[in-house]
Amino acid sequence: MRKLENVIEEMIRVSENKDFNNELLNIKNSISLTAPELMGMRWNQVHEIMLDYTTTNNEKPQYD
Repeated sequence: MRKLENVIEEMIRVSENKDFNNELLNIKNSISLTAPELMGMRWNQVHEIMLDYTTTNNEKPQYD
């Protein structure tokens, strides 16, 4: 399994969205304080952030 820190660094490197990057940095900075058995929770948080930004940016505007 890949290290979450490495995945976050790669995502930040290719992303131009500062808000997205800041949220990922917050998680990355708290990883060292996370118990190994709770790392799944951190992966889920990153997944939720990715969904928030990809669905928000890809939604088509609705016209009345």
